[in-house]
Amino acid sequence: MKKRPEKALAAACLLPLSGLISIPVFAQNDGLALEEVIVTASRRETSLQDTPIAVTAMTADLMEELNVVSPFSYEKLVPSLTYQEQPNRLSIRGVGRFTNALGVSPGVAIYNDGVYQSEAASLNTQAINIERTEVLRGPQGTLYGRNTTGGAVNIISRKPSAEFEVDMRVRMGNYDLREYSGVISGPITDNLRFKLHGQDTARDGLQRNFAGRDIREANSDYYEGQLEWDVTDRLNLWFEYSEYAYDFVPGDSVSEDPYDCANFWSGLGMSAQFLECQAGQENPSIGDPRRLAYNTPGFQRLTDNQGIAFNARYDLGFAELSYLYGSVEYDYDQRTDYDRTPNEDYSVLLDIGQYQDQTTHELQVTSDWDQSWDFIVGLYYFEDLNEQPFKINAPDWPQYQTVISPSFDQTWSNPDGIIYFQNGVLDIESWALFGEADIPLTDNWTLTVGARYSDDKFDGGETQLQYYDLQREGLPFAFDASQSTFAGDPKRYTDTIDATYSDSFDNVSGKINLSYRTDSNQLLWGTVSSGYKMGGVRLGSLEQFYSEAAGVPSDGRFEEEEVITYELGWKGVLLDNRLQTEVVSYFSDYTNMQQLRNFQTPPPANLTLGEVVNLDTEMYGLEVSGTYLVTDNLRAILAYSYNNTEITEEAFFENFTYGDRNEDGNIIPTNVDGNQLTLTPENKLALTMHYFWPTAMGEFSFGGTYSYMDERFFDLENFDSEGSYSILDLQASWTSDTGRYKILASMTNALDEEAYNTFGCTVNGGAEFGTSEFIRRCAGNPINQRLWDVQFMVKL
Repeated sequence: MKKRPEKALAAACLLPLSGLISIPVFAQNDGLALEEVIVTASRRETSLQDTPIAVTAMTADLMEELNVVSPFSYEKLVPSLTYQEQPNRLSIRGVGRFTNALGVSPGVAIYNDGVYQSEAASLNTQAINIERTEVLRGPQGTLYGRNTTGGAVNIISRKPSAEFEVDMRVRMGNYDLREYSGVISGPITDNLRFKLHGQDTARDGLQRNFAGRDIREANSDYYEGQLEWDVTDRLNLWFEYSEYAYDFVPGDSVSEDPYDCANFWSGLGMSAQFLECQAGQENPSIGDPRRLAYNTPGFQRLTDNQGIAFNARYDLGFAELSYLYGSVEYDYDQRTDYDRTPNEDYSVLLDIGQYQDQTTHELQVTSDWDQSWDFIVGLYYFEDLNEQPFKINAPDWPQYQTVISPSFDQTWSNPDGIIYFQNGVLDIESWALFGEADIPLTDNWTLTVGARYSDDKFDGGETQLQYYDLQREGLPFAFDASQSTFAGDPKRYTDTIDATYSDSFDNVSGKINLSYRTDSNQLLWGTVSSGYKMGGVRLGSLEQFYSEAAGVPSDGRFEEEEVITYELGWKGVLLDNRLQTEVVSYFSDYTNMQQLRNFQTPPPANLTLGEVVNLDTEMYGLEVSGTYLVTDNLRAILAYSYNNTEITEEAFFENFTYGDRNEDGNIIPTNVDGNQLTLTPENKLALTMHYFWPTAMGEFSFGGTYSYMDERFFDLENFDSEGSYSILDLQASWTSDTGRYKILASMTNALDEEAYNTFGCTVNGGAEFGTSEFIRRCAGNPINQRLWDVQFMVKL
């Protein structure tokens, strides 16, 4: 189900300059007021209105009021930020993670209490355990390092309190949502404090499955403990241990087309959809993307996600010396129904794993003196060990139990029924030296200069097995159809490494910022900054060997990308301190931006493979955000962003799905020069209104958020796209006069809008373009339907 973009809604950006600058508002006897927020976006504490960076900061109170509970919440409320669930991808200003394949780095870095995280799972952290979240837009290469060409996200957790506190919450909602969470914090001695946090969440499936367990069902547990010790007046130690586990039955891409009744052979084995046609079954997703029929609902399991963080801070008198250690262990397993049908006799399973260990060390000196200028210098080290196996298997298909070589002269056992297997292993080691200084030129003008030297190297390896069913030829065997360089070796199996790689990169990124502060709470700034993302190789798919076989010269490697961004910004407090706003315009010039494009191997395999390519791109945009107190009891928040992204280099790609054919039936290559980047809408808008009503019984609030998402593309050729859509979320709350008790009711997608978070199309293999046998089918992951919940909170 595709809809035409509603471009006319872009005019909403011309509303008064009031938007999401994320200043919490609290009720007082004389009405609402704006509160100052302290952020660490510059790696030291500064007032948000005094920080010349494009940053959205959400405090715990605001997250609670707006029901910020997942990455989708940030997508609605943060300018220029978008999120894709399957696969997990976060982007800012068109820059992010375009593929989850091993060896490809994200473009937006996520930091949890200063420790780098490679996955966006941290954005699921609930308000009960958050002090604030800061989203920094644009390159942050100086202070935050490599892979921040799009920006960085800082998540700052709630720290141990000096006074004893208890915060307990229960959330219940439709689809049998049950969530229990709590925080206990306080002093152990005069100088030693603790905090304990736990959360347990369960929810039934959001997509109805007529052939088994409903999918998009979630169960998760999170536990965290912190200790903070003031050893002396100068030395402070902080320690955190966390453990996160979840068992999630994932949502899946659904097609609203009938089962494929024209093709018996699918390339990876007998077409299961063809068997559904023989049985007279229909695709239940037709007319409703939240219905399906999978006999193997699958799972996503995070069984061992442990985090350790340690920070030591020492006051030198003129500066603070700090050391940060972080360790993240991440063990993830996923299974899905690869044939996407209810057929039990010919089930095909897709198993994916990710086993990762990350270690961070950072030494930092930050000025703390009564001089006219401030500085920060640091030394950073990071190591990432990662393995990602990927297996398509049919354990119940007898013809896959035995594999025959290409020469048909030897056979070997295949007990797991492997159809396709790939694995990648990667070791990344990085270190950096950085520094930044704020130098006041006059009482109003400040110059900020910074630089970072980064050195990154990787060692990687990959393997791949590919077996085809020969039942159509009357043979009870699987055929070893691996790339010819590796085919026919019975000793080659899942623990083999076929190819190894090693490379290193170094880069100097920098920043120059000139800011002007007026005497009337106005801040203007201009910034020139640069950033870089390391190059590498896309591991697991033997890309270089298949590229050669497909006539696409490639060694599988891709170059580092670099960006220079020019930014102008203004932050102001207007209308007698009732309007607080931020307006930012930017232009980014990318050299060798890393992007993924798909290509088709020649018949008879007709496999769709991926290749990372480097393309020059440009993007420019406007971001408007702020908070406006319309009356003493009515608050308006608006966030708007316009992003124009464009490929500025001629590059011709063959698109097997949509590409035009010449008279001989060959694909005519498509030039992507001038196309938009993927996952990036031109216009994105969120308007929030809340009315606060103080009474003798406590304070009531009523409101909601209207959000608009423009059309997005999901491929470089700009063929696959999802039209624009709008979402309405509603909230209502009651807070007791003492502030100890609160009830919060929320409803997301109140109008039950149907749209897709991902969208793509495929064609049947082997069919000739222009004939009736040539079939295109499109599918996507639907956004959540209407959900509601009620949360009960008690603070002691």
